[in-house]
Amino acid sequence: MPTVLGLTTDKSRYAMQDQDDNDRQMVPRKGSGQLQRQGGGQSQRQGRRRDSKPHRMERLGDGLNNTRGEDMEEKPTRNSIYERNYQAAVEHETTLWRALCDDPLDAHRYMAEDAVVVNPLLFGDTMPRGRNTDPKLKDDLEHNCEKFFACKIHDPAVVEVDLMSVVILYDLTLFRQTEYGEDGKSGFETVEASGSSTWRQVAGGDWYLAAMHATESGDHDNDQ
Repeated sequence: MPTVLGLTTDKSRYAMQDQDDNDRQMVPRKGSGQLQRQGGGQSQRQGRRRDSKPHRMERLGDGLNNTRGEDMEEKPTRNSIYERNYQAAVEHETTLWRALCDDPLDAHRYMAEDAVVVNPLLFGDTMPRGRNTDPKLKDDLEHNCEKFFACKIHDPAVVEVDLMSVVILYDLTLFRQTEYGEDGKSGFETVEASGSSTWRQVAGGDWYLAAMHATESGDHDNDQ
């Protein structure tokens, strides 16, 4: 709008053009040595980056969600504590039975002081044996225990009682040497059985047998 002195407060139409010219950069024209202006430089690039990030994150998020869903469906994972307890139960039960086959008294060191065992496969009856019974568990392991020379555990199932105790149930094959026959040759007999044991972990991290029950399934196989 003109003033008394002939001046005006209206912005020049060249002002916007000058600002646009300042924002533009001179870049080489393709196929020639001439330079051409390229406008909207920094603001447009920032706009593109702002627009592209949400789409990129959305795609990554969908990929992560789909991958995690597929993995959970195809490969169900176990709790790490349960997995360690499961492995410990199978390992210690196998070690215990191997010790019972090699040296029954040596197996006593894998048992807790208050452990109770009911095992007619070893002792010939169903009486519970522990430290306060008559006869005592340790004494019968040393003097009145059936000898087997090999064993094999089948299909173990482990139940987690709490973080430091588990129960393991399993089928068992025991191998026992038979007496010499008239031909002077010895054979072996297989005994099919089932068993269950309770193991508990002490503060130091070691596992000890708390209770065991084993019984014969009635299947025998004599091999000469």
